[in-house]
Amino acid sequence: MNTLPSPILVNKKLISRSLLGSFALAGLMLINGPANAADSYFDTNGSTAGSGVTAGSTYSTWTTLSDWSTSSAGTAATSTWTPDDDAIFSAGTDADALGYNIDLAAGITVVNSITKNGGGNVAVQGSGTMSITGGVFDVVGGNLSMNMVVTGTSGITKNGAGGISFGSGAATYTGDTVVNAGILSMTTARQPAGSRLVLNNSGIYRSFNGPNTVAGISGTSTSTFVENAFVASTITITKASGEESYAGTIRDNGFAHSVAKDGAYTQGFSGDNIYTGTTTVTAGTLLINGNSSSATGAVTVKAVGTLGGTGTIGGTTTVNAGGSLSAGDSSRALLTFSNGLNISAVNSTSSLLFSLGATGDSDRIASGALTIGTGILGFNDFSFAAETGFGNGVYTLFSSTGITGTLDGANLTGLVGGLNSTLSLSGNDVLLTVVPEPSTAGLLLLGLALGAAAKRKRG
Repeated sequence: MNTLPSPILVNKKLISRSLLGSFALAGLMLINGPANAADSYFDTNGSTAGSGVTAGSTYSTWTTLSDWSTSSAGTAATSTWTPDDDAIFSAGTDADALGYNIDLAAGITVVNSITKNGGGNVAVQGSGTMSITGGVFDVVGGNLSMNMVVTGTSGITKNGAGGISFGSGAATYTGDTVVNAGILSMTTARQPAGSRLVLNNSGIYRSFNGPNTVAGISGTSTSTFVENAFVASTITITKASGEESYAGTIRDNGFAHSVAKDGAYTQGFSGDNIYTGTTTVTAGTLLINGNSSSATGAVTVKAVGTLGGTGTIGGTTTVNAGGSLSAGDSSRALLTFSNGLNISAVNSTSSLLFSLGATGDSDRIASGALTIGTGILGFNDFSFAAETGFGNGVYTLFSSTGITGTLDGANLTGLVGGLNSTLSLSGNDVLLTVVPEPSTAGLLLLGLALGAAAKRKRG
């Protein structure tokens, strides 16, 4: 068939079942193909069985090579690339352990997925742009390097136990970045800022060149996010609305990488995080529902940011003016700070959020050293939600290893659920004492008693 000019849009699946070579791109080729397109296997030796690929070879160029076969064993006659086909690398299994290059200097054909079998390490590279419209990469073994601009509107999905790396060039695609298995690495390329990161099963995401920005993180407990650059950098997690929850592990291999939570949405972390850089909540809500005691960098909650959850926070934490703390998540629970907690800058109504049930079933915050400021912390700094079981009694709001500071003596009392409540310090704890209001009948009886006493006195 005739070679398609650049640019051409590909709207189906790019599959490589063996080793994918080096794609040197000078242009952009997109193919619009039918959903049930035929498979096209890379095959350099015609109807002889296998692909005939030799290690280290460069084959040029994709659209003009007569190296495509309809036979998975490589026993059919070969022809030039048919735009509507799925590309499979390669025919047979003779190239599975080899590395080789395919030069697409004249353009590139883009389909939905690329599958790479075997253990070879193969690079895809060039100065052009690869447009991925389906975006599924199945790398069964070895590593597939994508060294060009990668764009598209369907995101990227990584399957297979092997690795894929995005190197020189930019990743500008839109849609989710999903890792279902194996390793996806951003080396010199970066995660597109508007792409949501989804890590499933044993999937691993590695970022080597921070800073990176992602539109939320979600995933399962067996997955891992690794900030792996050799200098300290920051992963910024930002999204305008909604909720995301990540149950896996965030780690940084000791390079002091940081996490910044931005955007108005809620991000939950329920895994065991072990990164050593800082954590900053600039906006929205960050819920620590797992064990982050080994995430030892300083934690800062800035104005309009909220930090909460049911887990353990390892870094010394400071809540700035306008920032909020919220123990618990969707249910009443304990939030633990294994090191110090400083709330001395809290100066606005409803900065400290507590849901209260029975005295033994309410939100509570435990910490190391607790700093509350001198004459600053008062009743109006709290927002109390009276829930089922709430009633009179003594509620422990904060328990600590030691308190520095005093309460605001002019701001200790108020109503919670219609009941009189008083804030106080006891040892290293901040308490709320709730007593019932006198009932109407009680007030009437008290009035009658006082009236009778007065009458007797006059008599």
